[in-house]
Amino acid sequence: MDEHEKKKQIKSFSDTVPLKRLRSLKEVASGYVYLMSNDFITGQILKIDGGIDLK
Repeated sequence: MDEHEKKKQIKSFSDTVPLKRLRSLKEVASGYVYLMSNDFITGQILKIDGGIDLK
């Protein structure tokens, strides 16, 4: 897949997300740090998906 096609696919997917962009590594990492920073948080699933499940 060439670079133009890759950018086209990313744009196409991003348009389906309410925030209109893909998540960044920093956003995923901060969610992980949040869950791991408290010993009393157990058995949780934190979706970092830009609201795509809201559709």
